[in-house]
Amino acid sequence: EFRGKTYCEGLSDGPPVCEQPVLERGQKVVGRLLARGPGDQLLKERVEMAAMVLGTAADCEAMRRELVEEISRTQNILDLAVDAILTIDELGIIQSANLATEKLFGYSVEELIGQNVKVLMPHPYRSEHDAYLRRYRETGQARIIGVGRQVTARRKDGSLFPAHLAVSELVLGETRQFTGFVRDISDVVELRIEIHRRETEYAQREEEVRTTVMQ
Repeated sequence: EFRGKTYCEGLSDGPPVCEQPVLERGQKVVGRLLARGPGDQLLKERVEMAAMVLGTAADCEAMRRELVEEISRTQNILDLAVDAILTIDELGIIQSANLATEKLFGYSVEELIGQNVKVLMPHPYRSEHDAYLRRYRETGQARIIGVGRQVTARRKDGSLFPAHLAVSELVLGETRQFTGFVRDISDVVELRIEIHRRETEYAQREEEVRTTVMQ
């Protein structure tokens, strides 16, 4: 008996001469092995070994289930984020993206995965990005990793917008993975422009007043 199912072979009517529980993580009973009929020490050892094998399978299944649940929880957290979050490999190929990325760039997650991240960049940055990653792999010199800065991003429809980009790096064995956090700062840039316009206007009026007073 394993995971609610019963498997029988050569079943006899005799009482069980050997019974061994199948344990998950060495604690939770998820099944049992029964041997009926004439038995000996060899049969007992075989039943114990089979129970260990099934226990290992149960452990692997539990780990896989926990991993799937953890990935699901992580993805749900990312999808609740306001900023667009993307992960790329060291060649610039997009590995994952959250829902905010769809809203910000107009691409679906399925469209983005497998593409080079430079599709989200206008020229000349698009043509320079591969060389930047190659130079970083060869020299370790980073221009933006660990330091956020303002960039120009490109939507699917070709429209451009100012964005704040922060990139972090994760080294897994001999491979690198990069995570980018992108935020639309169009409102901030417009506010800066408006403040500069008003400051300029104020300075002009101040100069006019000063000239009038001098006259």
